[in-house]
Amino acid sequence: MFGDLGHGTIVMLFGIWMIKNEREFLRQKSDNEIWNIFFGGRYVITLLGIFSMYAGFVYNDIFSKSMSLQWWQFHPAFSPELHKSEDVMTKELFDIHPLVGRGYKFGIHPIWTMASNKIMYENSLKMKLSIIIGIGHMIFGILLSFANHL
Repeated sequence: MFGDLGHGTIVMLFGIWMIKNEREFLRQKSDNEIWNIFFGGRYVITLLGIFSMYAGFVYNDIFSKSMSLQWWQFHPAFSPELHKSEDVMTKELFDIHPLVGRGYKFGIHPIWTMASNKIMYENSLKMKLSIIIGIGHMIFGILLSFANHL
């Protein structure tokens, strides 16, 4: 669910709905413990949805399906015009001829959906990105703590 554009959109919309109806929900006192926990974390839930959408763009994932960002102004290095579709579908290995100066600028290239080692590659990449982002967050927290200490 995390790192998925579709699920992130649903989570973000749920958080925005709670924020939009905040006054009405505050007037109604609820004894439902689960609802109180969700409502108490409405801003965090909205941010989780936003960052999940961002990670979905990076991983090119929407509802666990790969998406191609070619409709955006990105020009992928793999051009279907350079390869015959029967070559792509029948050959186990083939060369990709990159277009000069037109690399895939954002996210995972859609050609990885056809690779035999797709799962290993994507899981490895996601783990490495998670560690890098996590270390960045920890360093940022330490710097904020140091600034508060001063």
